[in-house]
Amino acid sequence: MNQVKQGLLRVMDLEVISAVWRDGHISLRDKNEKVIQQTGTILLATGFKSSMPGKDWLTPVIQSHGLRCAECGYPIVSQSLHWGPGLYVTGALAELEMGPISMNISGARQAAERIVNSYRINKIIMFKKGEYINGEKIQGGKSTKTVGNGRKICRNP
Repeated sequence: MNQVKQGLLRVMDLEVISAVWRDGHISLRDKNEKVIQQTGTILLATGFKSSMPGKDWLTPVIQSHGLRCAECGYPIVSQSLHWGPGLYVTGALAELEMGPISMNISGARQAAERIVNSYRINKIIMFKKGEYINGEKIQGGKSTKTVGNGRKICRNP
């Protein structure tokens, strides 16, 4: 940061809405189109909004269904990304559980795996005597089968 001390580099933390190139200079503007900085070079410009996506429509849903949220407003979800009855989250809404990866394609793939695996493990279908499962007739009493995880049919005695 020696260049900062020498006045050769200026580090700024501000919200830029637009940039205009004119006469060899870049004018950075705020939301009111006021020029907040004019320069010849920008080395790095990056950032993100730190607010929950979909907040306007999601807030009433959170309140009406009593969904749990952290102080920052983001959902408190299970490891399988389950937020409420029949409700799972992905993307930015899964960030507290998954971390920053939740917002890219790899995170989407991992979120899908978590949700599908949770559903497969927890979904149990009850079968009655005389029904067929994979061509096999159920004998006596009720039987259960865990769907999609490759486990064999479990029959109650």
